[in-house]
Amino acid sequence: MYRIDVVEAPKWSTAPFTKTKEGYLVGRACVTQIGVFPYLQADGTTIHELRCPEEVFKQESMDSLKLLPLTNEHPSFRVTSENVRQVQVGNVGSNPSGDNVYLTVDMIIQDEEAINDVMAGKRELSCGYSADLDPTPGVWGGISYDAIQRNVAYNHISIVPRARAGDAARIRLDAAGNAVINREENIKEDTLMADAIDVNVKVDASEVQNLIKAEKDRSDGLQLSLDTLTTEKVKIEAERDTLKDNLEKATLKVKELEASRIDEKAVEAAVARRVRILDAATKAGIEVKDMKEVDIQKAVVVKVFPKANFDGKDQVYLDARFDGAVEQLAEVDVADAATREVNAPVVVNKDEAPADSKKARQAYVDRLNKKV
Repeated sequence: MYRIDVVEAPKWSTAPFTKTKEGYLVGRACVTQIGVFPYLQADGTTIHELRCPEEVFKQESMDSLKLLPLTNEHPSFRVTSENVRQVQVGNVGSNPSGDNVYLTVDMIIQDEEAINDVMAGKRELSCGYSADLDPTPGVWGGISYDAIQRNVAYNHISIVPRARAGDAARIRLDAAGNAVINREENIKEDTLMADAIDVNVKVDASEVQNLIKAEKDRSDGLQLSLDTLTTEKVKIEAERDTLKDNLEKATLKVKELEASRIDEKAVEAAVARRVRILDAATKAGIEVKDMKEVDIQKAVVVKVFPKANFDGKDQVYLDARFDGAVEQLAEVDVADAATREVNAPVVVNKDEAPADSKKARQAYVDRLNKKV
């Protein structure tokens, strides 16, 4: 896996760049550090990778940094002996070292165009390197990561206009980066450069050490505050994710309950349909035994309309034919009821005999002849 990194380093871990009498820029700068860094993937997603101390300060990895070419912007290819002359503007030194957090190294910029770019403000640094990714996730310093970089091998260091980590990982110049002072000709042993003002003072070594320690303590304090805030952020994110998971579970449970709830209207409709079909079968004189509703419907229709054919017909057609059969059965049922009423024997109350015996006898004859 090929990587391009930009890192942040405190001022006390680097040395300001100055010009030699030949016009070259020389100095010391931080090129990498430990920590968890985000990397944008080809698919647009971001993966967080850990650069742990045992890998950053592994001797083999640090050795790969020695005497590397310095380039002005990252080339679109790995720098090798075949193409180094196309992109090289200087060199990294042979003395990389670290303090368990930052890795620094001397470097020299020799190309005039690159020097002019640096003088114009293009001073931030970025590493080009390869690494093996160990896809083991975890948490380091309160920050979650997705993978660990192993076997880091550096290829080149580049001067870039804007570093991802801000302006800390950069080439620092004397006099606030505006006026470059020739170290051999202009720097006196007792001269301290401070914000573009030459202050001629005698500096005691212990005072310098105290200043360095105070600056480092301040930096460590800021880092501790950052780590505390990062830890709190991780806790809040964990609580948020837990609430989201619980909400998703509750939502899923509600959906399951809704899906399992019986639709009473649908049940009533299904029961009514079943009763209607069975009632029609009874009227048609069909014995229903282990028959599906659709088969009962067909039997009723065929009983009423013997020529009915259902080949290639769908349920809509069958329902329509069944409705017609039910209507026919209802008409037959009404006719049978009328016939039963006509044929029913007439009970004459012996206490209410007709006044005219001839009319009573004729009525009896008419009933026998089914004229009524």
